[in-house]
Amino acid sequence: MSTYIQSGNVVFAVPVRTALDKLAARVEQAIEAECGFRPAVLLQTVEEMRTIVEHNPFPREAAQEPQKLVVTFLREPAPPAYLARVDEYRSVFPEQMAVRGLECYTYFPDGQGRTKLPLAALERGLCAPCTARNWNTVLKLLEMAQSAAG
Repeated sequence: MSTYIQSGNVVFAVPVRTALDKLAARVEQAIEAECGFRPAVLLQTVEEMRTIVEHNPFPREAAQEPQKLVVTFLREPAPPAYLARVDEYRSVFPEQMAVRGLECYTYFPDGQGRTKLPLAALERGLCAPCTARNWNTVLKLLEMAQSAAG
């Protein structure tokens, strides 16, 4: 087991047949018992992380400015109202967004700290837990996961 830069990410190996939803619930319970709060835990397999990287809709941006690309990992598929809001924001804001499966990729051309995109409103629209990581972190986590898998 290893962690990455106090980002809330832990990479570990589990048997292939482990039910990830049950494991996530056990991790949530353990954190609650130890720390007194219960965060949402989202788990990805090595293969899922590879797919997330391979299906990045913004490869040029990721290569040139990886710190400006963020992947939001969703626990559940985005509801139609969220997808409609993403479409609406695409025509108003300079950020580029694409939802693919359980991930929302967002490229912030001016940087995430300078965005006018209402990120809190977007997150509330998901109605389910999510967490976001920048592209550099996604790549590092994939590298760590591949090493842990052997």
